Amino acid sequence: MELRKLFPRMHGATSIWLASMILALPELSPVEFLSSLSVFFAVAAGHNVIFKGKASFVDYAVLLASSLLIASTSLWNHVVLIYSIPLVLSLIFRGDFRKYVIFSSLLTTIPASYISDTSAFLAFVSFAFAGVLLADSFIYSDRRTAAVGVVQYSVISLLTYPLLVIFTLALVAPFLVRMSVKALGMYLLAVVTLNAVSLLLIIYHV
Repeated sequence: MELRKLFPRMHGATSIWLASMILALPELSPVEFLSSLSVFFAVAAGHNVIFKGKASFVDYAVLLASSLLIASTSLWNHVVLIYSIPLVLSLIFRGDFRKYVIFSSLLTTIPASYISDTSAFLAFVSFAFAGVLLADSFIYSDRRTAAVGVVQYSVISLLTYPLLVIFTLALVAPFLVRMSVKALGMYLLAVVTLNAVSLLLIIYHV
């Protein structure tokens, strides 16, 4: 198996994972760090196993190792168990690529579940989910999904960190200018990273 096949091609999911790592890094224990790192490689392996149905031994090995690491952290962090929901939904909708991508992308926020601030966790996952729905709306020319993303993030941010409701503008901005799907991907990488950094500044009162 070529080494490059271990790396995910779902660049949007990788962006969310990276931002999630930035948010969680200050609090990660060694096991949680390995668990979070394994998520990155599990994205490609999981895609091959669940969606493509064409997986190698390495794919199964990566998924097994990642599953064991994540499961072990759930012994002291029960928030991780929430991710069984998007995992099951990914399996249920594996025949529908659009829904599969939406639900499986949520799994890349697993590193964020290791932070002690539950409000920050909810705010970040909500924004990341809104970004996924925004990308979906661009790709499939369906603004309804983007509207759902904006509304749910607006509500969650107002209930957790009202100041961050300003990021709602970042979700609306792509509709106000002409933007290619590739440009949108880079834009979402920037804003989801900025969202994670903003939460860090709030958490540590910088």
